[in-house]
Amino acid sequence: MADLSDTEESSISGFIKDLFKLENDIDEEKGIENIIQSVYFRGANLWTLVCAIFIASIGLNINSNPVVIGAMLISPLMGPIIGSGLALGVNDQEFLKRSLRNLALAVLVALLTSTLYFLITPIHEAQSELLARTRPTIFDVLIAIFGGVAGIIALMRRESTNALPGVAISTALMPPLCTAGFGLATNSFHYFFGAFYLFSINCIFIFLSTFAVVRYLGLQKIKNMAEKKEKRINFFIALTALVTTIPAGYTAYDLVQEGLFKKEANSFIEKNFNLTEHQIINTKITYGNKPVIEITMLGDPIEGEHLAKLEDKIKEMRFSNTNLVLHGPKQNTIALKKQFAEYNHDLKTEILKELVTKNEEVINNKEREIVHLKTEIENYKESDAIGFTQEEGPKILQELNLYHPEIKSLILGGGFSSEEIGKKQAVIIVFLKKTLRKKEREKVTSFLKQRLNKEDLMVIFED
Repeated sequence: MADLSDTEESSISGFIKDLFKLENDIDEEKGIENIIQSVYFRGANLWTLVCAIFIASIGLNINSNPVVIGAMLISPLMGPIIGSGLALGVNDQEFLKRSLRNLALAVLVALLTSTLYFLITPIHEAQSELLARTRPTIFDVLIAIFGGVAGIIALMRRESTNALPGVAISTALMPPLCTAGFGLATNSFHYFFGAFYLFSINCIFIFLSTFAVVRYLGLQKIKNMAEKKEKRINFFIALTALVTTIPAGYTAYDLVQEGLFKKEANSFIEKNFNLTEHQIINTKITYGNKPVIEITMLGDPIEGEHLAKLEDKIKEMRFSNTNLVLHGPKQNTIALKKQFAEYNHDLKTEILKELVTKNEEVINNKEREIVHLKTEIENYKESDAIGFTQEEGPKILQELNLYHPEIKSLILGGGFSSEEIGKKQAVIIVFLKKTLRKKEREKVTSFLKQRLNKEDLMVIFED
């Protein structure tokens, strides 16, 4: 029975080993030739690199993910990195030096070209595609490791494969270098160091993966190395990997903590601010040494016992040092105006700007309608039945402009109701500098009804 068990175990291990066996699919001579050709940056390779840098820089500048992916597909940066790993794996010192020299040349050309682009482009704002390359984590290390393994295997195979384009996209060597160029062009050195660190992670772990696969395949070495020297090289490689990984591990931990905080903060807002008497118009969640939850709302300010209960509840959060900041229209401070300005800016970036062409006849008809409405409102602007006068207009306009500067002016007045004969209807005409979306018009209408305490208030928007 023992012999049968040993046979079965040997059979299973042999089957698994055969599944993952690489030797039969590898063409050593062809693979090494492919890698050698991809190492040198002369002529076509150098021109391809420069074009890829410009394409990636433009993609990052206009926040276009497809353009960035296109640049990664044509980038030749992978060559000298894999070449360095191969050279170290087969103990070819001369080829290792050439690979590293060509990698240094490629990095220098990439930095100079991307810096030049970002110096001359009129768009200097850091977009999300660019910012995504400034905060590497341990996950980027894992991507580089597996990408490097897939890359060297693809190059060494007997048959051509489509794995290399996927490796080029996943390991993303080009965008970090372009982001580093942006940092140099704008003197934003935190962008430069963050992006160059990401590029270094990709380089080092693609290099180490290539080295490990070459040693695993047992490729023929150019010359034998003394055991003591080989151990020293292996120690240096392990130390380099460890030192490179530590900051990325810390960043990954911090990123997870930030995600947990934002989830808990949103849950806190949802549970404690579902109030009919307040309308939340903006929330800002900031993670750091002192996390902050900022809420801007319409309605009377929360204070007294209600505020004390909220502060007690926020102390029960996992992030107990969180600071709660509440803003409202009655707190007419510079900080509040800044908050509204930030909210308005964020809103504008989400709105699709459309150019609407109107013919002269439509414009004239609108002007005649406005004149007619102005005449009707002037006839009843002092009416007690309406409940407000024109003198309140500037104050209301000022409050509205805090979060909607698109509003140009207001006319307060009234007209006759069609539902009840003789009853006068309160009316406000809102003149706009530019079109507001339906959702934002509803917010303005809700605010005016609450501000004037008139549920039957008629609000008319004029562009």
